[in-house]
Amino acid sequence: MSKVAFFVDGNYLFNQLKYFKSFQCEGPNIKKYCERHLQGSEQLYRIFYYDAPPLEKVVTNPLGKEIDFSVTAKTINERLDGIRETPYMALRLGKVTWYNDWTINEKTLKAIMDGTKAISELTDKDFKANIRQKIVDMKIGLDIATIAFQKLADRIVLIAGDSDFVPAAKLARVEGVEVTIDPLGKKISNDLIEHVDYVETKLDPDNPQDVSIRKNFFVINKKTIIR
Repeated sequence: MSKVAFFVDGNYLFNQLKYFKSFQCEGPNIKKYCERHLQGSEQLYRIFYYDAPPLEKVVTNPLGKEIDFSVTAKTINERLDGIRETPYMALRLGKVTWYNDWTINEKTLKAIMDGTKAISELTDKDFKANIRQKIVDMKIGLDIATIAFQKLADRIVLIAGDSDFVPAAKLARVEGVEVTIDPLGKKISNDLIEHVDYVETKLDPDNPQDVSIRKNFFVINKKTIIR
């Protein structure tokens, strides 16, 4: 019986599924989604879920307003606890780093460049805190290598969209492990497509449970691409 291991970039998953109305990023829902990938007699080995603990501090944005990140931290910690408690899910945590600076979101920056928005019109919503996750990608790569070298699974499914995972995908295939990537409807780089066996998403735009506000889903083969 073939075993399948899943590697989920939690931050990527959360940001992508904000576009899907009904999907809640909770342990049981994530497990059910992963199980959609299982084929025939395949058996779930483990779902490795990668994220970072939330930032819990008060900072001041460029307009002088205090932002208390501990307000949202409680919700994030509850979600992580739920993943810890879900059978067949293993939580791997990196670190979160605050660079003490801010960026203007892309939409606002474009409006400024186009001359349709003035600097004096900026509001709190136009700024984004420069918070980065650290060590997460490294942990994913190391765990994929461990699974491949020790032959713990016959296939891996990577739920992510970052080309940083190319070396790990290449190594797994060299070790005889089939590699599928599920970018959750986002277009990914050709480098990443080249070094996996299949690109496949199980989000179904025709399924009422997966009703999306995004459009233009379509399928291409050899590797199934949804963008």
